[in-house]
Amino acid sequence: NRVYHDTDAPSFRAAFTRLGGGMQGHILTQLDFWADCMGAGEHYPGGQERIEMHHRCFASQAMNQTGAQRWMFHMHGALDSSDLGTDPRVRNSIEDFLFITMQKYAHQFNFETGPLVYGEEMYARQTHPNRQDKNFHTFAVSQFHQAQVNDPVRGETEA
Repeated sequence: NRVYHDTDAPSFRAAFTRLGGGMQGHILTQLDFWADCMGAGEHYPGGQERIEMHHRCFASQAMNQTGAQRWMFHMHGALDSSDLGTDPRVRNSIEDFLFITMQKYAHQFNFETGPLVYGEEMYARQTHPNRQDKNFHTFAVSQFHQAQVNDPVRGETEA
């Protein structure tokens, strides 16, 4: 909904509206993607390969620092307006997922992230050396680095 009504960034919006299926179709596809990523079973046929193909072929004009900043703007708005319950780990887990996924896309599409993309508050939480959930974060970052070593998009392989 936020992206479809984003008149401040028409080229970003176009990466989503030009696919067809309308706003409702896109919302359902996003719902399936998120359900799949968060462990609710296979809801998004094609999984990671499908989303990577989509980003390369259909949304490439948004796969840059400006697009990443705009996406995170919308994600922060969605999180801020959602009832995520009282357990702070829920939002932290979603932000971890967003951070690690955006780092992967930054590597694949060659753009910078940092506070400009994530916002000062989220970036500070994600990069703070005394994070309370260091074990998950360390694991997730190691998975990101392993993905960099074996990146089929860039054709890099482990030495």
